[in-house]
Amino acid sequence: MLVTRSYEYPKPDEVRGDLAMILGKGILFAEGDDHRRQRRIMAPSFGPAHLRELVPVFFEHSHHLRDALKTAIEAGEVDETAWRDETQRGEWEQDHPDGEVVFDIAKWLGRVTLDIIGDGASPSSSPLCACRAYRGACR
Repeated sequence: MLVTRSYEYPKPDEVRGDLAMILGKGILFAEGDDHRRQRRIMAPSFGPAHLRELVPVFFEHSHHLRDALKTAIEAGEVDETAWRDETQRGEWEQDHPDGEVVFDIAKWLGRVTLDIIGDGASPSSSPLCACRAYRGACR
C-alpha cells in the first residue's frame, strides 16, 4: 500500500520538523508534487548503467574498510565507542579471550557509506571527505 499509494500517507510533522530544517526540503522530507519532481530528477542516477559504473567505487571502499579493520585487529586495537557504558566494557575486559577485539561496526559502515556516496557523486573528492563534512555539520 505504501508503495502504490504512498502520497496518500504524508509523513507526520514530527518527522519533517527539526531535521528537515537542518537538512533542507530534499527528497527525504518533500511531499506530494515536490517529491515527485525530485524523484524524477534523481531517477537516472539509479539506473542499471549508472550503478554499473559505481561498482569499482563500492569495491575500492569495501577493500579499504577491510584493510583498515584487518590492520586494527592485527594491532589489537579496541574501539572505545563499542560499549553501551563502562559496566559493559568492564565485563568484557574481565573475560574476553586473548586476541579478541571489539568494534562499533555501525560507525565504520556509516563512514564507508558516506565515502561511497561522496566518491560516487564527486570522484575527485579525497577519502573520508564526505564523512568529515557530515561530522562537521552535525557538531
